[in-house]
Formats: sequence, structure tokens, C-alpha cells
Amino acid sequence: MTPMSRRLGFALILATLGSAGADEPLTVESIEPTAGHRVVGRVVGDALTGFRFQPTAGGDPIPLATLRQVQFSGPKLPPGIIPPPFRVELGLSQRISGRLESVDDQGIRLQDGPGGQMLTIRRPGATSVLQRAGEVQVLADPFERIETGRWTRVGLPDVVDQPHLEGLKSLALPGEGASLATKLEDPISAGRLDLAFFDDGKIAPGHSATVELVFRGQTGPATIRAILGWDEESLAVQSLGGTALSVQRLARRPGWHRLTIEFGPENTLLSVDGDVLAKGRGTGGPLSELRLVTSSEKQDAGMPGLVAHFDDLRLIRFADVVPGVELDPHQDEARTVVGDQIFGKVQSANPAGIVFAVDGKNFGLGWSEVAGLLFKRDAAQGSPIDGLLVRVRWRIGPGEAPNDLDEVEGALSQLTDSTLSLATPFAGTLNIPRNRLAGLLVLGKGRRVVIDGTSHHLGNEVTKRPPLLDPPQPEGGTLERSFTLESIPSGDAFVVLDVVQVVGDSGNSRFSYIVKKGEMRTWVLVNGKHIDDLNRHIFDENERPERIRLPIPAGLLQTGQNTIRLEQQGQIREPNEFDDLGVLTMAIEFIPPKP
Repeated sequence: MTPMSRRLGFALILATLGSAGADEPLTVESIEPTAGHRVVGRVVGDALTGFRFQPTAGGDPIPLATLRQVQFSGPKLPPGIIPPPFRVELGLSQRISGRLESVDDQGIRLQDGPGGQMLTIRRPGATSVLQRAGEVQVLADPFERIETGRWTRVGLPDVVDQPHLEGLKSLALPGEGASLATKLEDPISAGRLDLAFFDDGKIAPGHSATVELVFRGQTGPATIRAILGWDEESLAVQSLGGTALSVQRLARRPGWHRLTIEFGPENTLLSVDGDVLAKGRGTGGPLSELRLVTSSEKQDAGMPGLVAHFDDLRLIRFADVVPGVELDPHQDEARTVVGDQIFGKVQSANPAGIVFAVDGKNFGLGWSEVAGLLFKRDAAQGSPIDGLLVRVRWRIGPGEAPNDLDEVEGALSQLTDSTLSLATPFAGTLNIPRNRLAGLLVLGKGRRVVIDGTSHHLGNEVTKRPPLLDPPQPEGGTLERSFTLESIPSGDAFVVLDVVQVVGDSGNSRFSYIVKKGEMRTWVLVNGKHIDDLNRHIFDENERPERIRLPIPAGLLQTGQNTIRLEQQGQIREPNEFDDLGVLTMAIEFIPPKP
């Protein structure tokens, strides 16, 4: 490791989490200043006076800028939390998860980014919008209105303002009898239903509110019925004509709760807020119909105003998405669930699906068919960010698996007992709940201007074997980007590049000896003048992304337009034989002078 380069990524120690609720403060924040020595404390301060780590045992606070990372543990998120269905990839292992609101030429809007905030991510900063790994959304309904083309109604179901959990409304089914049902055009063999329901706490013998899943079995239809009210004081489950279920009745509690039903050929599991309600073997056939039902055995039961409320319905299908690389970074791509790649232009997208243009003609696809959208590589300068530069990781679900963690780089702008605020180049300011933080990696202090956040493959050969470069097709031996500076900040300036598979002066048994002779180098020019090369800062195989910082001579930058250019040098005998490498991010950083 040299002062010019830094290996990217976390090496977090996530301690065992307690069982505290999600609304409670963090229980443990810690640092490890030396190997094996763990110090517990708390991050305090602000952007004006500086952020510090205050040890619990006492002593002087430690400036956060002098530390490498902070680990966060606890409290454990409730097991009933379902991770968001979409994630926006920002490049360099960064991503933000949420529920999709829309996609257009300007950006991607999430209904609930970190902390539930409505969030817009500028298109040039996003590489893709993907569904959660292994899951494909078949149906999502916030019940802001009843979609007549989707649901069949019986009785007088309606949407009401209160109570509601998401959006502005919820579905209301009168207790005297009503239903909302939908039949699936493509039955689901394995998947999950996630649905919020409101328990008013009332006991009304002879009345029921149920969620019913109908499966197409070999010997006829089979129904699993979750009974959520009102006949008894507990929740219950019935299995009619299908697999036998072991039921653990749960006591009803007033308020909003989340019912989750996972089903498939092997197992069936029903839970409420993460507590198991019933489990058993597979359903014996695919899901073909979904019903939300209220019924009454007594029309004169004397319970006026009895209403069942539902909200935030999501039905997903488990699917192994066929992996693949992006073959044409000059067009948008719709990646289908079966691995097909459709190239063209994303016109729009919303929670129901996408509108895609191919050869000037628009057509629609539902999210049940599309695993994700990959965007054309349009480089654009990001908003400058100033202060303590960090990479923050936070939990989006109750698990600790990598799939349940989001991660973004930015400048730490504010820290309260409940929220960490992070200024980012393309997504504005993120307000991340402090009790969801998993780790904070300190990158340094200064001003960062992202010039190009998309990945590039410099060189002359198509990569066919792992680790693949992104994109696999080479873009030639040069890469040039322009950027604008309104002023030149004081202090030292650097070109900052995240690179992979660069052949270094040492560490590569096949090519390092060629690089040592002055061949196959990749030079960096600022405003037409050579400042350095990449190769002399790499000392291993560079199979993982590495951040290289190249000093810019004083006076070389200017107000207004500037350029950064990467030029590759070939071999003496083969001038067009270049080093095939990846440039993942290009930025300028200014480090303020020491006081």
C-alpha cells in the first residue's frame, strides 16, 4: 500500500445484535485502532467543528478523519421487515434500495429511500435499476385506488384515507361481506406474498377477515386461508384441500402488522411480523388466485362500522435470474428474467412495468418479465461534495447478508442521535437512520468532484474469462473527459481513479517485466500535459478495485473547462497491443492545506 493508492471496500466486524426494537438508539459503535484492540464509544460532532469518536470509557475524543473505519452493531431490526424490491446501482459496489416510483430521462425516483425519504437519483449517476436478487415482482399495489383491470370486486370494497400505512390511502372491506380477488395469468410455483393489515382489536363472533391463496393442485384447487379477525382473540390458519399445516396461533394486537406467506414445492411458511404462524410442506401446485375477503355468518350481528384494512401488497416470484454482462454500453438494456438482452431506450418505468423503445417503436414489459434495466453509459459531472469523505453501509432488512446491505460514498454533513446525513454527487443528501448503520469507512477530508462514474474498458482485447472487465468489449487506448471548475480551491489537487486489472511494475508474472521496460503503460494527462502513469502505483494483480491518487502540478488546472485524458502505450514490437484494464470512476479531489 502506498500513499497514492488505497484498496476499496469494507472489512467490517458486525457484532451480534441484540433484540431491541428498530426505534431504539444504537447500542454499540466501536473502532479498532490496533489489531485486536476494540474501543467502544460514539461518533459525535458536526461539519463545522469536525466529527469525532468519543470513547465510552473516557479520554480525549479522536478526530474521525484520523480513523480508518467505525463499526456499528444493534439493535436488531424486526424480522417482519421485508427489504425493498428494487435497488439502484451507482457503480463501484454502491447501491440504494427502495420501492420504485418512476424512471425517465432525468432520473430514478424511489418512493422510500433511506429513512423512508422520497429520493431522486440523476440518470448519469446510476448504472442500473435491478430487482432484488432471486426475486421478480408480479404484483405491487399500495391501494391508492382499486384497479378495475386487476381486481374483481364483490360487495362494496373501497379505499379510505385512514388508517393507512403507505401512501395516502388503504383498502377497506366492510365487515358484513366483501372481497377483492385477482387471478394470475401466469401461476407462480414459488414466491412470497407480503401484505400489511390493520387489526382494530375488536372481537365479533361470526365475522371474519381473511387472506386466501388458491393453488392449482393435481387433484383440484387447494386454499390456504390466513384468518386475521374478528371471530377470536388470536390469528389462525386453515388449509383446505391441500397440504397439512402446523399452526401456532398468535395473539392479536391492535395496529398495523405485516403478513408474509412464502410458498413453493418444498415448503410453506406463514408469519406475522416475523413470528411464525404456520408451516408445512409444499403447496402441491402453483399459486393461481389471490383473495382478500370479509364475511359474516350473522347479518344482524350488531357490529356497525366493522371494517378490514389492507395496504402495501407485494407478490413476488422466486426466480434464478440468468447472469450476463452488458454487451452494448451505448444503448439502454432491458434484461429479462430468462437472460435475454433487449437493447434500445428506456422511455419510462413505474411500479407496474417499463416502456421500452426499439427501432423507434415503443412496447411495454411488466416487472414479472424484467429482471432489471441497465443504462447507457452517459458520463456527467456530479455535484461537488465537501468535508469528511466516507463510505457508509446500512441495513435494509433484518439479515446481515450482503444482499441486505446498501452502501454509498459521500461527504458526512450532519449526525444526530437518529440520523446520519450524507451529501452525494448524484442523489442529493441521504438521511440514513442511525439505528440501521452497519459501518462507516473514512476516505479522507477534502472536496471531491466526480467527473465520470461509469466504468470503462481500455485496451484492445475482448475479455472472455473471469474476472471480466465491464464492458467486455474494449474501448481503445484513450479515454478523455472534460469537466468545469468555477474556481480553483486552495490546497493540493489530485486526479483520483478507481482501477482494476492494471499491470503494475511488479506483481504480474506475465507482463510486469514488459511494463518495467517502459512499454504497455497507461499515462494520465491533465489539460494536455502528462502528470503520471497508473502502472507504477500497482504492486499486485489488481484483481480488486484500487483507488489511485495522482498529484496535479500547481497551476495546471484553470477556471472553466479542463480535460483529463488517459493514453495507453503499446509494445514496441506490437504498438496496438495495450494493457486491458478497467477504469471504474474518474474524479478530482482537492485537499485543503493544513492549518
